[in-house]
Amino acid sequence: MTVYLDLAGLLNFLVDYLLLLGADRITGSTAGWKQLLPGAVLGGIYGAVCLIPGFSFLSGVFWKTVVLFLICILAFGFHRSAIRRSVLFCLLSFALGGVAVSAGKPGCSGLLLSVGGILLLCRMGFRMGDGVQRRIPCRLTHRGKTVQAIALVDTGNTLRDPISGQQVLVGDRNLARRLLGIGVDLLLDPVTAVSCIPGSRLIPYHVIGKSGGMLPAVRIDEITIGHHTCSALVAFSSDRLGEDFSLLAGGEWL
Repeated sequence: MTVYLDLAGLLNFLVDYLLLLGADRITGSTAGWKQLLPGAVLGGIYGAVCLIPGFSFLSGVFWKTVVLFLICILAFGFHRSAIRRSVLFCLLSFALGGVAVSAGKPGCSGLLLSVGGILLLCRMGFRMGDGVQRRIPCRLTHRGKTVQAIALVDTGNTLRDPISGQQVLVGDRNLARRLLGIGVDLLLDPVTAVSCIPGSRLIPYHVIGKSGGMLPAVRIDEITIGHHTCSALVAFSSDRLGEDFSLLAGGEWL
């Protein structure tokens, strides 16, 4: 039997990319294709190398586990919120392998069990990513000024920077006044706000039931939410987000 390494690599790449994308979407995240691509490329290369004579040892359990770990790191990163997506990706990979093995054997019991396992994992993933919300104290430091606030970490917040693909946090008018010293009148006119706020730019957004629009956004020097500390882009709304929180973050901060 002739095996074409290029086709084998391409097939493994496509399967890994779809599994990564599925695990990402099921858990409520919205990573861009550029973020998932390196992990899928590694999976494709690994699948092809395992077929080369002399490298069959790489198909063992140990090396499979190592490669799965590296794929998850490349695709999802190395932070707390990536754990759920990584676990689901690995489980889906194992379940798909079970389907492939069961499909080649007589009888349908193994195939049915494998398909049932995949459905169960997907249901668990949907439950993990549906409506997950937490209120967490946060600290924002920008241009030497530090303010304390409460952040609502919500997996339903999928606002991202169209240039970098990074997640964008949303602050309300109260946070804008305390941190940047700007009022609601300026926030109602995003174009003017950008011309008045140093280092700011416009971020497009869309809300269900509304036509969408633009929000002025500023890269805050340092934001600490829970155990996460980094520089992040915050878009400011002229509305008040909630009674007990003034910052909205996405599921990556869980």
